[in-house]
Amino acid sequence: MSAATYEVLAVRYGTLAARKSDLYYRYESYGEPDADAAMAYYFWVLRGAGETILVDTGFDPEAAARRGRTCLVPPLAALAELGIAPGDVSAIVVTHLHYDHTGNLHAFPSAQLIVPSRELEFWTGPHAGRGQFAPHAESGDIEYVTQAAAQGRVRVTEGTEEIFDGVLAISAGGHSAGQQVTVVDAAGGPVVLTSDAVHL
Repeated sequence: MSAATYEVLAVRYGTLAARKSDLYYRYESYGEPDADAAMAYYFWVLRGAGETILVDTGFDPEAAARRGRTCLVPPLAALAELGIAPGDVSAIVVTHLHYDHTGNLHAFPSAQLIVPSRELEFWTGPHAGRGQFAPHAESGDIEYVTQAAAQGRVRVTEGTEEIFDGVLAISAGGHSAGQQVTVVDAAGGPVVLTSDAVHL
């Protein structure tokens, strides 16, 4: 364990009522009956070593409504209820660039963004606009990250990297080109934030 330990807060801000066949790839191949399923949406707050760090920023409530998701509490309002103002956030670990992880980045103009290099390359590359990929992101969010990179506010990660004392980023891929897992040293031991690498 590192010298730094963090309080880790999981913030559940949204939900989706769906069918298992909507959530599992080729569900019919399992030979099991379809059934109702619920999916929760989270982002995380890390507090420690004098820093407040977010892992993702959730979806924008308007984008969520367009996509049929239920916003239980707008992410920025949830942070306010925790006593966290945008200016308190020093960095945001962006696990990947899907809409439900990047929807509120614009509210943190002074925060450093930590983004997997493979993810940034994919979403600014020639394949991002294809039909099987484009619906998972909001073009305005991608443009915001691109502009932040041009301003020098984006730190890219590769492979497995300690991004802060006590915070490890691991490139996992799979769900998205550069999907990142975050391992955090907490008082009770390591906390693994898998984001969408382990979804349900």
